Amino acid sequence: MRFSDYLTETVWAALDKALPLLYGFGYIFIVVRVLSKLEFGLLGLIELIFYFILMVDSTLVQTPMAKFAAETQESFWAIPTGFFLSFIVLLLGGAICFFSKKFLAEWLNAPGLENIIWCVPLLLAAGYIKNLTSQICVARHWTGRLTAIDAVYFLGSLMLLAIWQASGKLTSASQVLLANVYLAFAASIIGALFTFNVLKQARWRFNRDDTRRFLAFSRYSFGAGLGAYLNSYIDVIFISRFFGPVPVGIYRAGKVIYRFYNAFSQAAQIVIMPLASKLAAAGQAAELRALFEKSIYFSYLLLLPLNFLLLLGADWILDRLYSGQYVEAVPVFRWLLLGAFFLPWGTVGINILLGAGKPSLSFRITWLVVAMNMVCCLVLIRPFGINGAAMAAAITTATGAALTVYCLKPITQFTWRGILRRHADAMNFFKTLSRHKRDGT
Repeated sequence: MRFSDYLTETVWAALDKALPLLYGFGYIFIVVRVLSKLEFGLLGLIELIFYFILMVDSTLVQTPMAKFAAETQESFWAIPTGFFLSFIVLLLGGAICFFSKKFLAEWLNAPGLENIIWCVPLLLAAGYIKNLTSQICVARHWTGRLTAIDAVYFLGSLMLLAIWQASGKLTSASQVLLANVYLAFAASIIGALFTFNVLKQARWRFNRDDTRRFLAFSRYSFGAGLGAYLNSYIDVIFISRFFGPVPVGIYRAGKVIYRFYNAFSQAAQIVIMPLASKLAAAGQAAELRALFEKSIYFSYLLLLPLNFLLLLGADWILDRLYSGQYVEAVPVFRWLLLGAFFLPWGTVGINILLGAGKPSLSFRITWLVVAMNMVCCLVLIRPFGINGAAMAAAITTATGAALTVYCLKPITQFTWRGILRRHADAMNFFKTLSRHKRDGT
């Protein structure tokens, strides 16, 4: 297996996951600088609620649909089942969220949150088709189409927010959310057009056996997804309950640049999990090992220089980005960067495990890390505030990496020497890339 064989897909995946990065940087200048710390904190809590529902939909429906559709071109049963189950999940999630808005505001110690929760069901509805058609593109390796769908959402949202900000109309969290609603709906239309032929060929009927296949796979992926969600947001939950939405806003200012690393994780899912699934299904153990070793080497080739650059320049970077408004976020940013040094092991490893049909191992790893994260948050956040939350995040990232490597060793039989020897593959990859550029292909 050569990475150059998947060069086009890899480039499109990189472009696709550069879109959230671009959105994140634009978000800093257009949203974070304009909203008050309170509004920015409330926006973070709305995202916390929204992404919980989206996590349920992703793990119960989207991930199984992408996996089954990737295994064979004849698996048209997976798409109707995915659309049906996703509709049920989002409908229930949106209704529960809306009718429990007062409870959520009180539990999160966030007065005023109940006044903007109505945006969550709207955003879920607007992105319904977008999310599912994106998974079809993932399964078919249509990374170019996937990039176009995401470009409509991310770049369109950024442009609309920029227009509102320039006109002085951007003053609240609800306006940011409405911009996302409008462009999620537009991206859904584009996604439906791009996947129309696949949707037309699907067998649009409900089948209980197909639903059981989804749920049999997702019983582990849901647990792993819930654990991943808690690992991402448990710090925000504790900060909000202990200190309220304003410290949440400050903490989020330190995490915004971390969007790059989220993009890296998502790109790994698009490229690595489908490849691992195919290699494992074909019994190609040597190729699976090569996939892991090359992925680790290439990841560190990219992330090591970036990590050191951001770590050393954290004060200057945040001062320029926020015009001195979020000085308290600098230590938060630095602690998160320390954890990022361990990110490739966990990110690549989890996708290899899922692709190789080992969701139970992913489940166990994730929940061991969740337990560690909760303990660290309980111990560190009260005495150290938002800095304690960042410390907990760094510790749990390193813990997850160590556990993933331990579980992957007997499956992939990778070696440390094998990873280091992937230097030759990296050189061949860049030679191929250079040749493509010269040839104009």
